Amino acid sequence: MTDQTNVTPSGNGEGTTNGIAQTPEELAVAHGIASYQQLRSERDDLQKKLDRLEQILTVSKIEIEGLRAEKEVAATRLESYQHERDKAVEDLATYKTLFRTLQGILRTFSIEHEPLLKKITSEGPPEG
Repeated sequence: MTDQTNVTPSGNGEGTTNGIAQTPEELAVAHGIASYQQLRSERDDLQKKLDRLEQILTVSKIEIEGLRAEKEVAATRLESYQHERDKAVEDLATYKTLFRTLQGILRTFSIEHEPLLKKITSEGPPEG
């Protein structure tokens, strides 16, 4: 977007642009305008890049928040599963203790390891 003018300096410090003579002041103004247009073009390009990077940043922030939410859900589920496991281990320990206690009682009172229920016959009630 630079202003490309054909400036040919003449021997007296003046230049010509497309066959029109220009004074040094006019040449300085033309150079200033060209510089301004170039800077404006660069600024616009940089603004476009900045806008694109800001969009990428916004999308990335949204993705990060989504991943953080998923992480929290996973941590909650993990904590729930650990609690469930701990409860199962606690119950198993309780049942093992109960079973061993019953075994100890049976041994203490010398109760044999026979079935404690006897087969009921249809002949009638047992006498005794």
